Amino acid sequence: MDPQSFLDDYIKPAAQAMGVDTLLHLQIGFGTVGQESGFKDVTQDGGGPALGPVQMEPGTHSSLWVNFISYRSKIMAALNEILGRAPDDDSVPSVNNLMTNLAYACAMMYVRYLDAPGAIPEDLQGQAYYYVVHYNAGGKATTQEYVDNWNRFSSNVNFS
Repeated sequence: MDPQSFLDDYIKPAAQAMGVDTLLHLQIGFGTVGQESGFKDVTQDGGGPALGPVQMEPGTHSSLWVNFISYRSKIMAALNEILGRAPDDDSVPSVNNLMTNLAYACAMMYVRYLDAPGAIPEDLQGQAYYYVVHYNAGGKATTQEYVDNWNRFSSNVNFS
């Protein structure tokens, strides 16, 4: 999918549903999807465990539900609405939703950032570092790779 369509169809609605529809959240969401999947992959290259356009691992998905979402009723209700479930359903949904419900995948990406300390930086280099430390923790991504992907995908993209 082209980056503008992905932003408009999945990232923006997820940010709005999660109550984080600010320019900084849209930017880091866009940068994360660009870095993780290039707006196309739903399974990890090489057969790894990461799934969906946000390349979230099943263990991370489950941990966020058990240790973060289940204690935050507004976040749980928002995610459940995206999934078409009862607002107070605290059961961990199937990880396959990360591949089949792209708005849910983007919302879970935002949950990961909501669970991270500190504010999202305003500058691209700072966002790249924030992504590497808080989203790709322990992964292979670099801040330069994030910046390069941002520059590759963001030309002609309108965030408003």
